[in-house]
Amino acid sequence: MKNENTLTAPANDAEERQLLNELAIDDFAQAEKVEAEAVAQMKALCGEIVRGEVSATTIRTILAGVTHDDDVRNADGEGYLRGRNEKIEFENRFDQSAEARAERNSVTPRFARRSIWDIAD
Repeated sequence: MKNENTLTAPANDAEERQLLNELAIDDFAQAEKVEAEAVAQMKALCGEIVRGEVSATTIRTILAGVTHDDDVRNADGEGYLRGRNEKIEFENRFDQSAEARAERNSVTPRFARRSIWDIAD
């Protein structure tokens, strides 16, 4: 009854590391209010790494985390340029249609006016 609330000793070093990782993840998740699904995913990824069973999914997830800031920066720049280009196209579309409308509606003289200098010839 004395050892009722104590953890059992891990069987090996890998299990001890995995237990420490899970405790660290739990502490972080509680402090940052991380959703339970994300916590489960982090524990699964860390478990794979500790056991040495790294899969392509684990590598993609780690790569996404490492390049996240650059990806966000690039996406922000691309979105800014795309929005800017769309605005330019939008403005040009109205300018072109206004010019075309002005040409269609313009009144040109039916006869060519002669200049005073043309009369002298």
